[in-house]
Amino acid sequence: MDAWSGTVLVETIERKRFGPLTLLLKRCGPEAHFLERREPSADTGDPAPTDWVRWIIDEHSGDLKFVPALPNRSVVVRPEAEIHVPPGESALFFVSIPLWVQVQLADKTGKSLFETPVVVLSNIWFGDTMSGELCYSLTTRARTSLGSVPEDAHQAICPVRVKNGSKEPLEFSRLCVRAPHLRLYATERHMWTEQVEVKYLGEAEGSEVTYQGKPPAYEEGCKLLAKARESREAVLFLRSFNYLKALAG
Repeated sequence: MDAWSGTVLVETIERKRFGPLTLLLKRCGPEAHFLERREPSADTGDPAPTDWVRWIIDEHSGDLKFVPALPNRSVVVRPEAEIHVPPGESALFFVSIPLWVQVQLADKTGKSLFETPVVVLSNIWFGDTMSGELCYSLTTRARTSLGSVPEDAHQAICPVRVKNGSKEPLEFSRLCVRAPHLRLYATERHMWTEQVEVKYLGEAEGSEVTYQGKPPAYEEGCKLLAKARESREAVLFLRSFNYLKALAG
């Protein structure tokens, strides 16, 4: 978690590494300059003056800080294999969601200047043409064992319990997790979101999505880092799955 600590001092160039992302920042009087570099050429010497993006801010506002955040759109994940859940049964998945970096003023205002993803994800459309939404496509898999989730300081683990509340088998190949509705937590080892409960009611009825609203119970010492980006109801009725029979048709 060390990459997230510290501030950017006035009149210095600070390099911060967040996985494949290297973020360069500096303060110059009333300006804050920043530059993004990603692997394989994440850090190739000092950048040219024209490479910097400049933000005008109060020169007395002080230092800058780095704050982790969840993506600004929903994410669509593929399980390791096509999932079949019988009626009345449930399955627990652990989804690794790449974080974003928010750069904020380190004063009492906490004003956010900009944000950028640690990993640039591809876009994917989830749902039909009328009621669907633009999401990010995750390259990580939904895993059924916490021990098989890779440790990564720049990803948050989202526990998702899927319950089949219908009378038919639930068969799906993609699962949509609405990251803007989630709170972000941290322990000494991992970043976490609250647990999500997705109850499948049938293909026509959609899904009942419930957010726990508290730290997950898989690790002790979870502390709240960030509230949800978007307001939400305790229970929402949303489309959460892409069904195998729909994809095959």
